[in-house]
Amino acid sequence: MSLLEPRCLCPGGELSKAGEDCRQAARVAQFRVSQQAFYLPAFPGWQYVPFRKLTGIVLRNASLPTTGCCGKELPVLKLTLRWETGEREMILDPPKHADGILEKICAARPDLAADDRR
Repeated sequence: MSLLEPRCLCPGGELSKAGEDCRQAARVAQFRVSQQAFYLPAFPGWQYVPFRKLTGIVLRNASLPTTGCCGKELPVLKLTLRWETGEREMILDPPKHADGILEKICAARPDLAADDRR
């Protein structure tokens, strides 16, 4: 395994050719989405969540507090991917990519309904 080979976040969900799949995946905002997995940037390289291991998907509006004394918050869209042993929450920036990501996940896992709370 090379140093920059993508690492699986789900124990037992490793893809046999994750590096090749990541290179061929469509770029969506700062992420990559293939037919098999959702890739997110990490140091050094990429991490991924295989779609076959997902137990839940949540897409919701949230806010991101800004620093300083004004107490203002920025509206953001958060995507949460859940699997048996954990979950990962990510901010989608720009939010226009949310529908494309949900379409790819639902195409790979039609049995898994996304919880869209926008």
